[in-house]
Amino acid sequence: MIGSEEYANWSEQLLPWKQVEAKLPEYLVEVGLRTPFDGRALVAQLRRQLSAAAAKADGEYPENDEPDAARPSVPVPERRRPPHLADAF
Repeated sequence: MIGSEEYANWSEQLLPWKQVEAKLPEYLVEVGLRTPFDGRALVAQLRRQLSAAAAKADGEYPENDEPDAARPSVPVPERRRPPHLADAF
């Protein structure tokens, strides 16, 4: 496709940081995260949400042999690698 080797500079599309700071509190309310903005409280809230999602996923897949995010002390199994392409034929 003609021109496909050229890409726009994505950084030119970013908002200036002052504009981001001004819009952040309203955005956080809109997406249901936090108001008024408090960085520590936001991180704590996101951690609670992640832990709840991990517990839900672990509960729905009791036979899953992948690592359990709710129990980080459980050893992580070695990563499975796909068979080499030459071995597949």
